[in-house]
Amino acid sequence: MKLPRIFIIVLTMVLALPGASFAGSLAVFPLLDLSQDESGVNLALTGYLREKAAEKGFAVLPEEELMAFLVKHRIRNMGVLTSYQLTRLREELNAEYALLGTVCQLGEQPAAKLSLSLQLVRTGDEAVIWSVIRDLHEDDLISLLAINDPDSLQDLFDSYFSTLFDDLPPEISESDETAPSAGILTAKLQPVFVKPGEKMETEIRIYSTAVGAGAPSYHLLLAGNEHPLDQDPGARLLRATWLAPEQSGVYPVDLVAVFPEGERQIQRVGEYTVDGTAPELTIRFIGRTFDDAVYFNHELAIVPLLTIPEVLSRWEIRVYDKDRQLVLLQDGNGQIPERLYWNGMLSGTQEAPDGKYLVHAQVWDRAENLGSAEGYVNVIRSKPQPKLTLERQENDVLVHLENEVDSPLAFWFVKVYEKNGGLLLSQLGETLPVTLELSLQSSDAEDPLELIFAAQDRYGNQTWQKIDNLLNLGIKQVETEVVPESDWLENF
Repeated sequence: MKLPRIFIIVLTMVLALPGASFAGSLAVFPLLDLSQDESGVNLALTGYLREKAAEKGFAVLPEEELMAFLVKHRIRNMGVLTSYQLTRLREELNAEYALLGTVCQLGEQPAAKLSLSLQLVRTGDEAVIWSVIRDLHEDDLISLLAINDPDSLQDLFDSYFSTLFDDLPPEISESDETAPSAGILTAKLQPVFVKPGEKMETEIRIYSTAVGAGAPSYHLLLAGNEHPLDQDPGARLLRATWLAPEQSGVYPVDLVAVFPEGERQIQRVGEYTVDGTAPELTIRFIGRTFDDAVYFNHELAIVPLLTIPEVLSRWEIRVYDKDRQLVLLQDGNGQIPERLYWNGMLSGTQEAPDGKYLVHAQVWDRAENLGSAEGYVNVIRSKPQPKLTLERQENDVLVHLENEVDSPLAFWFVKVYEKNGGLLLSQLGETLPVTLELSLQSSDAEDPLELIFAAQDRYGNQTWQKIDNLLNLGIKQVETEVVPESDWLENF
């Protein structure tokens, strides 16, 4: 047996009328031949299928009309048509059916084989109403003594392809008439979430098996009330706008097709939600609290909370200074984080000056209802600044200690060491000013005394000082060292 080529055939039959008979018109598109290239076609098999379709009773459209249609709509790739192209095919050529297919070679001789897949789809709604898959191996065609073996592709046409349409189910080949139908190809309904009284709009692309005088009229059904549609007959587009109801809730939108005989067909376009309630937002801060005021010097935790949990579309945190100038902004989409942090920085290197700041949080739900909450916080970074003055009284030295910064202290301590390392004084306190009394061995004692002072205010700011020679206290003899603190967190 000599077979020049063996092919895979993928055929798609697209019908416009449900349960239609074979008396309808059919457009047989050239079969895409992937054995050649992405634009190759198999005209021989296409012509054979045209003949077999005509034998089954289809009114096959002239090849010239179909080619003109392909050129007009710039259809270069065979094997598939878009919804729009199928609609234009029916309206321009009155084609009730379309036959599409793909052919490709599967293996070379010997042991060549082919597969066949058929689909029957309505053009109106593109629903697959019938499909079949067959496989054929070269060995299946070889008979004993090679009698009647196929010698050419034409032999395959007669022995194998002649039965392509025999597997159509009986209900498809019945000729009983069915009622016309209409439906939705695509639909856009926006917005899905809306405030009361705001504008709603929809755009619906439709199909209909009835044309001309038998075509239906359309309107929307909104909460049980009819609403008119603007129709673009050429593109089969329906458009409408309306205002959302004042009452919150979920509202369906239905498309109603009314045929001249009075039949009504209803299909759901979608649903939208009217939401007139703003999110209930509260905000609290985790810092040092005194007299109902929040203070921090290193890190402030901001905790926003929805009283009634709901889905959010976006959120925003703003920080204002005492002059109501915006100094910091952070925002995002979706749910607001459960906790945010502000390290008191205005940028990567710039610290926020000491003072009172307003933190304002805003959230928007999916209908763009706004909820907000705010609160004041205080940034305090000024460290305690001790001032020491000495007063000698014979064998005693009085050390007057005060804080030059007006900030409440959490604690302070002072230690004084003698030259030999002995501890002369150790005292702990919480408030300043205070006077410390040192007893010397003699009134003319001049041995150096070392004083160490440390303090922390109620905001967490710390200071540390060491004086090497307390009895000869001078500005140049005071050494100040700052207790290291952890690195600042990044902004939010």
